[in-house]
Amino acid sequence: MSLSNLSPNLAPTPSSAVIPQAKQQTGQTGQPGQLTPTTPTTQPQPSMANKVPATDAGSAATGAAKATPQPGPVPLLVSDVPTLSRRRGEKQKLMCTETTTRNVYQKSPKLELVRLATLGKGTIDINIKTRAQFTLLCQYLKDGPVLADGTPVRGLRLACDFGKLARDKQGGYIAPGALMGELLDASLCLCFLDLGGCEMGDADYKALPSLLANPDCAIESLSLDRCILSDETAQAFAGGLAQNKSLKTFSLQGAYMLAQSWASIAAALTSCDKLEKLVVQPTAAGSLPVWTVAMVVERVGSLRELSVSCAPKFSLYPEQAAADWREGFAKFCLAIQKSPNLVVLDLAGSTLSAADIDQLIKVVEKGGTVEKLELGNNALSAEQSGNIAAILARNNASNRLERKASGAAQATPVFADTARSAPSSVSSTSSASSTSDARQAPDSNG
Repeated sequence: MSLSNLSPNLAPTPSSAVIPQAKQQTGQTGQPGQLTPTTPTTQPQPSMANKVPATDAGSAATGAAKATPQPGPVPLLVSDVPTLSRRRGEKQKLMCTETTTRNVYQKSPKLELVRLATLGKGTIDINIKTRAQFTLLCQYLKDGPVLADGTPVRGLRLACDFGKLARDKQGGYIAPGALMGELLDASLCLCFLDLGGCEMGDADYKALPSLLANPDCAIESLSLDRCILSDETAQAFAGGLAQNKSLKTFSLQGAYMLAQSWASIAAALTSCDKLEKLVVQPTAAGSLPVWTVAMVVERVGSLRELSVSCAPKFSLYPEQAAADWREGFAKFCLAIQKSPNLVVLDLAGSTLSAADIDQLIKVVEKGGTVEKLELGNNALSAEQSGNIAAILARNNASNRLERKASGAAQATPVFADTARSAPSSVSSTSSASSTSDARQAPDSNG
């Protein structure tokens, strides 16, 4: 069967079909549906770099003229298209980044203070990261803060880096301590201030005395956990602390100070006649002189809860260090015994020997007020554990009896008739005397 007898639709495609269309049209001279064989040696296939034949150049020019009747820009080459696409993509990426940055820095920061009402009644717990947020928080405090449920804000638990905020690029540089001063000026309405989560410098701590010494200061609870105070800074802070008349709770958990700084702080705390809870837990228990804590316990009669971490100090002279520890701990135990209102004593972070624990048990029994005693990981014998449990139960019963008697005395009405008032006063006196006898019973046994 010859190729000429096949139907045009079934004719096989020769290998020369890969030649461009222009070459197929020029080399086709036979009847429709028939192919004229060509000799590759006499007519080589043109490459893309060869010029177009003259017969096709005219038609190509005519088609180009029809497609572009008006003069325009020179068309881009194929090799330029990837470069242009890459540049256009980079431009779009830069525009997107610029828009995002502009929106971030031009938007007013949101503190989302409404959601903070669920974290504590009347307490704001917030983490400040930008100067704009800090400014908005100070303005919010100055305007008389009220939460969404109508609860007035009385507490602030803040976490921020004051050094980073002072070097803010958008707001310019601010001198150390200026931001803390701005915050404290806006915090006069607060009763609870926790700065334990803040990164603060010496200038920031030196700004606190002005708030504590202010007669309008209503701060009742101040927390400076994980603070680092030099001797000079501690002395400046103690100057304002000694003039404060509203502080009831003071926390220095994880604080780092030397012995002189602890002595300055303790001397200032003796003037806080309303102090009820004191937390003094240094990073190294041996750096806290125990006699300084004894001075606070002895002179502050309103103290009810005390949490202390103390231990013998390591020294090159072990005998002298041991003698100093025994003397200081003896003063501490004597102050515990004389404290009239101390109920909770936490020594979990302290390092005590068996002799120290025995001495402590005696003063807790003689004092008759401590209801809760925490000794942490200190080793206790079975006899010591039993004695402590019995003493604490006895003190608890004695305190309940005293509170009941004082409550009954306050609830008794005062009459103008002396004949009626006399029996009530006698009954209250007798109950008080029985209470005092019950509390002094362990002392006589001891």
